[in-house]
Amino acid sequence: MKDILLMMLFCCFFVSIKAQTVIFTDPGASYTNIDNSQPTFPVEDNYGGIDISNCTSVRFSMDFSFSLPWFPVPGDRMETPDACSSGGGCTGLVQDALVGGCNNCWDFMNIEILLDGVSVFTELIGEVGETRQTGNVEWTGCTNGASTMTIIITNMNWSASETNTFSNLQVACWDASPTANYSPIPACEGQPINLTGSIATPADAINHTWTGTGGTIADPNALNTTVTGAANGDTYTLTTTDINNCSASSSVVVDVIMADDATFSIDDFCVPTSSAPYDIATPGGIFSFDPTPGDGATIDPVTGVISNATGGSTYSVKYTTTGTCPGEETITVDAIEGPVGVVSGGGILSRAIVLLFLFHLPAVVNLILFS
Repeated sequence: MKDILLMMLFCCFFVSIKAQTVIFTDPGASYTNIDNSQPTFPVEDNYGGIDISNCTSVRFSMDFSFSLPWFPVPGDRMETPDACSSGGGCTGLVQDALVGGCNNCWDFMNIEILLDGVSVFTELIGEVGETRQTGNVEWTGCTNGASTMTIIITNMNWSASETNTFSNLQVACWDASPTANYSPIPACEGQPINLTGSIATPADAINHTWTGTGGTIADPNALNTTVTGAANGDTYTLTTTDINNCSASSSVVVDVIMADDATFSIDDFCVPTSSAPYDIATPGGIFSFDPTPGDGATIDPVTGVISNATGGSTYSVKYTTTGTCPGEETITVDAIEGPVGVVSGGGILSRAIVLLFLFHLPAVVNLILFS
């Protein structure tokens, strides 16, 4: 059981290390008798301009040590503010290192971290309550979109036996930054839209979620999903959270256009050939039958003229536009049987002869007398 637990701990540690990327290292520095060895003091080491633009969270770590134990140990020692009582005492503020009782007495190491120039972390070793002689300083935090990280380490001591050392500076980065996309572009009104996401370093992310201002997202927790009912200008945002519980987002604004207006008109006609459709809202489309008739009738896909129609038949004519978002319209049209005429009688027509001429349409009989 113990072996299994050790293996699990090892695996977890291995995954954590693999997920992060070290983006900065520095061996550090050591300072002795600073007031005599440095031209200006306290001495400040500034590690600025560390690029964290591709990090959702960062971790800073460093080791430190002091050559002597801290007050109230007797004899040679590092002095805390409460040990510096002369000159009105010592405030314990870094900016007062050369003021009052702090001057020529107070020893310290101050570590400050800034993101885009804003201080997010400080640790002051040598203040009352923080008097470790050796140890490690570590800070993990969210970048919240910051681009640069600056580390400022300030040291002060006053004796040849006093040495401040910091070493093994390191900045690690986790990058769960998302990128949101959609397709097709543009999308057609009423058409499902594909939402596709990617994560810079998938191993750094522990979850991801889609949200939107309209429509219905099929699976908000899937990296790739669809949305229906989207309107032009709707915004969809992919938010990721990394293993340090730091979030980042990427958004898209969808371009949704309406389908072409496919309305048109066509009149009933006498067989076998129709007239061409008219009042076509969006010219340049394609005409077809829907469904295709089985009587041999045909339709010209460009002009929409029906040929070889059978009298008494009804045809469904569909018009489809050819734009980015094609529209469709279907109209039914009736094919009417043409009139049939019969002449009775014989001979040469003259003023004295009367002939009967009969012709009929469906359900209609017409009588015309010629004389």
